[in-house]
Amino acid sequence: MSSTRATGQLAKTAALDARALAHCADVIRPTPRPLPDTQTPERRALLGRRQPLVGMRTAEQNRLAGTSGRLQTDIAAHMAWLNERLATLDNDLATLRRASPLWRENDDLLQSAPGMGPVCARTLVLELPE
Repeated sequence: MSSTRATGQLAKTAALDARALAHCADVIRPTPRPLPDTQTPERRALLGRRQPLVGMRTAEQNRLAGTSGRLQTDIAAHMAWLNERLATLDNDLATLRRASPLWRENDDLLQSAPGMGPVCARTLVLELPE
């Protein structure tokens, strides 16, 4: 049911919708959420890139167990490259963490929980900002 119909109005216009939303906001008084800082999209992109690299490294580790000779060398070289890329991404994420007091505070709070490591805390801070 549209918000205008719920209030007994039969018309549907942008102005009426805006008034209905304003009325809801006035009655409900939702808690304002801060806008993400300008670096959040970059952090999320770095984290999004990290996850498939970890998956590729795991796949290569599994392949390595069943191969020998020349393929082992090739797989080991690819794993070394993946490890290098992951180290660079982790370093970039750590640099961005240090640059943001809010992210540092949330990250420190999460990591104070037993068993919560930096990768899990970073993921939670970026994926569940609230």
